[in-house]
Amino acid sequence: MLFSASRRFVFIAVPKTGSSAINNHLVSVDPSIKRNQVLDENGVWQKVHTHITAAEVRRIMGSRADHYTFIAFLRRPQDVLRSKYFFYANGRPAISFDHRKIG
Repeated sequence: MLFSASRRFVFIAVPKTGSSAINNHLVSVDPSIKRNQVLDENGVWQKVHTHITAAEVRRIMGSRADHYTFIAFLRRPQDVLRSKYFFYANGRPAISFDHRKIG
């Protein structure tokens, strides 16, 4: 999740949509963008989860959210499923999994 007070946008990081690459690029373009932080309705910074939902961010921001543009990317469900399959079959979880622990 990215928050830009100066550019007035919130980028919601949806899993398996390339959001990590987008996050990294946006922060490289504008280092003032906050990662996993949002201004609450009182103007106080609140830490939030990377994959927080837009509804949760809006609840934290209160009426302040009406002045921000919310951005997110989605993928077709079939593509998400395929991506997750290959991630778990070949990615970090597959590498760190200890197969000897299976009976």
